[in-house]
Amino acid sequence: LDVLCLDEVAISNLQNCVILGPLIQALCEAGVTVIATANKTPGKLYADGLDRARHLAPLVDAIDAHCDVYHYHSAVDYRKRLPVDDTKASVFRWSCPAQSSESLSFSDAWWGALAGTAASRVESVPVGYGRKLPVLLSQCQACVRFRFEDLCTFPPTALGAADYSVLCKQFSTLVIVDVPRLRPETHDAARRWTLFVDSCYENHARLIMSTVAKDPDDLLDLSGVDAGEGQSLQE
Repeated sequence: LDVLCLDEVAISNLQNCVILGPLIQALCEAGVTVIATANKTPGKLYADGLDRARHLAPLVDAIDAHCDVYHYHSAVDYRKRLPVDDTKASVFRWSCPAQSSESLSFSDAWWGALAGTAASRVESVPVGYGRKLPVLLSQCQACVRFRFEDLCTFPPTALGAADYSVLCKQFSTLVIVDVPRLRPETHDAARRWTLFVDSCYENHARLIMSTVAKDPDDLLDLSGVDAGEGQSLQE
């Protein structure tokens, strides 16, 4: 191993804090180049965490001893500047009321394009920890369709990062219907949604969705919610 890249480092529990310092120390002493990004400086990681003063110091010392820290400040979200191909069908339908004819026609049109005329069926597929989840599955078994509440709310099912990772590894396209605006009063569902979107990104799965929100900023607004261990849910 010559180079290790860690993207968006966030320490959310004691175990991560205890492990990361000695890990970086050992890697750097072995000649491995460590490159990492984070939304906070090293000294501000794990804010308000358990035994923070005791366990964060080795991590900060390891970074100070072996790494150069650069602060890049920008108010520009360059992802929003990417060109949009207007000739392609949109995978996101904004300002679409839940359970409306517009929502149904959008999801049905995409499902028809993905699954074809062959009959779809509800089938139980594996998720994390040996469990099964009933899903609407295409005949080709590469596409699935969910209502938002079946994917991100509890009850009916308490899904987490491991479950979403398994789903996104199994299926190339996931159609999610009627995603609501996510606000502090629904922060549990919002946490599950962000874990799901992360899994789609990490596994290169295509996400198609309809939502009542008018744009990405309107979809998720949780800046005042604490996710615990010093990490904001908005991050």
